Amino acid sequence: MPVLALGAGYIPTFGGNITMPTIVYGMQKLAQNATGITVPNSGHWIPEEQPTFVIKILENFFAGNSTKTK
Repeated sequence: MPVLALGAGYIPTFGGNITMPTIVYGMQKLAQNATGITVPNSGHWIPEEQPTFVIKILENFFAGNSTKTK
């Protein structure tokens, strides 16, 4: 089953911008068909902070397309 993991790209506790969010890394280790995406300029509340980005990612994921934004 395909799995999509979205991780925050900005976590002040970890020093600000991060390159590998723990949620993305964790899902890629647990699922065989996992796609991990770091959402830029977002913290803990990803859908509220980057709604347009999340909508594009979800549309592409559920359509079976690449998870890259348009």
